[in-house]
Amino acid sequence: MNLRNRVYYRLKPLLPAAIRMRVRRWHTRRTHQSSSSIWPILPGSETPPDGWPGWPDGKKFAVVLTHDVEGPRGLANCRALMQLEKELGFRSSFNFIPEGPYRVSRELREELVAEGFEIGVHDLHHDGKLFRNHDEFLRRAARINGYLKEWGAVGFRAGFMMRNLPWLHHLDIQYDASTFDTDPFEPQPDGAGTIFPFWVPAPVGQKSDRPSSLQPPTSDLGSRISDFSARRDGYVELP
Repeated sequence: MNLRNRVYYRLKPLLPAAIRMRVRRWHTRRTHQSSSSIWPILPGSETPPDGWPGWPDGKKFAVVLTHDVEGPRGLANCRALMQLEKELGFRSSFNFIPEGPYRVSRELREELVAEGFEIGVHDLHHDGKLFRNHDEFLRRAARINGYLKEWGAVGFRAGFMMRNLPWLHHLDIQYDASTFDTDPFEPQPDGAGTIFPFWVPAPVGQKSDRPSSLQPPTSDLGSRISDFSARRDGYVELP
């Protein structure tokens, strides 16, 4: 997170609503001026990387439809949204907060899965503190892994699109969806620079402490996903 964003997000909760809105408008204007060359489209992010094998069945594009359920009102609308998507022929992923402002029932999770939808884990508390301290992250990761196992989930997304990709190797996941190609308005504005999925390899020996660069997908991405359960040498990032 850059200095301007850090100051903005630290001050925002302390200010009255009217002043927060003025500060937000000022912050947005400054960010837009400095990011006009990369927002809303980052040149080159749509270019397939070298060795890209293509989408399955010869398709030219892929869209992942997800919903981050962040409050009781959103939870109450899940069945209606599921029904609407079924009528339109869509299937999506519902990402639930395990220890947030609501509790998602086993009945709802099983109903979504039975109808062809996916369940994902969305942070732990959704408080923006998941990556502030490594020891605390490890404690939270153990709880997240418990929910992944209980829910039969293989995907994760951090709250507020915060991320530390090397640390996520401590999670029992097949994919993460906490990045974007470019979005300077996010609290952590550095993007992946691509709309294509890429493989995040696990560092040898020390999974959480070695920095990991955002590399484009390799030609064997499909095989890496297919035998993931046997190898566990990384995970797929979906920007």
